[in-house]
Amino acid sequence: MEFWEHWHSNISVFGFVIAIILIGSFFSYLKQRSRHELIREAMRSGQTIDPELLKDLKDEDDKGGMILAGAILIAVAVGLAAMGYQIDKVEENNEVFEIMKGVAMIPALIGVVLMIAGLIQAASRKKS
Repeated sequence: MEFWEHWHSNISVFGFVIAIILIGSFFSYLKQRSRHELIREAMRSGQTIDPELLKDLKDEDDKGGMILAGAILIAVAVGLAAMGYQIDKVEENNEVFEIMKGVAMIPALIGVVLMIAGLIQAASRKKS
């Protein structure tokens, strides 16, 4: 029974993180689909579409998204480490904090990579 309780709590934590990512992706998809539908309707009605408007729509999608996602993942990592620290204080088990620091490294490293990629993308956008 103890084995199931241990894995059940881990699955819940990771499932929560995955659910947050999926919900955010879904709403981003809906927003993008709405923009594309707006452009299609404008084209069907015969309105001219300013190239600057299209550029602004594209740039709006790219502005800081990766940097924000990276910052959120780093915050999740800090939260996981803090949770491990608090559990360690209550349970008086020195291993919990060490384990949670290791677990927290996964979203932290992904967050750092996303932030670096976002900065590189922003720099390349400024050049062009």
